[in-house]
Amino acid sequence: MASPRRFPASRLRVQGPGRHGLRAWLARLAAAVGIAALLALLPPAPSLAVDAWGAPPSQRDVLAGPVEARVIEVRDGDTLRVRARIWVGQEIVVNVRVAGIDTLELRGRCPAERRLAEKARAFVARAVGGRPIRLTRIRNGEYAGRVLAAVETADGDNLAQVLKRAGLARSYGGGRRAGWCGRS
Repeated sequence: MASPRRFPASRLRVQGPGRHGLRAWLARLAAAVGIAALLALLPPAPSLAVDAWGAPPSQRDVLAGPVEARVIEVRDGDTLRVRARIWVGQEIVVNVRVAGIDTLELRGRCPAERRLAEKARAFVARAVGGRPIRLTRIRNGEYAGRVLAAVETADGDNLAQVLKRAGLARSYGGGRRAGWCGRS
């Protein structure tokens, strides 16, 4: 029968009292355990964002729309800062990522990507052109403060489709995005 494998003492990382002495080490350990126990007794922090029924919103929640909005700024080819009219006399300013696409990055890895990213941003600025847009299928984005939505221009065009036809965007459904520098 084989004997159990033994690990050399140098591989074990158990820290004991060290140079501060056993009493000080036990005091720090007791304080840490006490703080952990108190934190475990606290109720969870309330969410500041809740829906009409008191539940926090999730990425699965979808607002069908349409919600009318005006573009304040074109951040890049697939992100807009808008003022959206959500109710009579009620507006919010929010960042909107155009759903279903990925565009070139302004801080891209190569000069060609950065040039095309500027072209995509200018293209979107012309497409939305100070006229109202409509947001549909609105849901929470991956990052706080940003939503994901289908964007329709004042002419009734789907902004994602227009960008793809112009060669300034490609389909994107989540996950890791491919780079733009090696594309033909």
